[in-house]
Amino acid sequence: MYFTIMDDDRAFGETLKNKLESEYHAVVDVYHGMIDLDQIKHVPDILFLDVIFENGTGVDYAKKV
Repeated sequence: MYFTIMDDDRAFGETLKNKLESEYHAVVDVYHGMIDLDQIKHVPDILFLDVIFENGTGVDYAKKV
């Protein structure tokens, strides 16, 4: 299973990544901010988005996806 985390809080992103990897033996990519979809390494089964970013919102990003 592939997870992608986009969050500008590095500590939260790494904590969630470690938990997902240990619990689900998953592949987890962490990005510290929003990126273009073509930059994602794996097509995620689940995408975790922060609600508020410096340059937009996770909700707006999800609508694009």
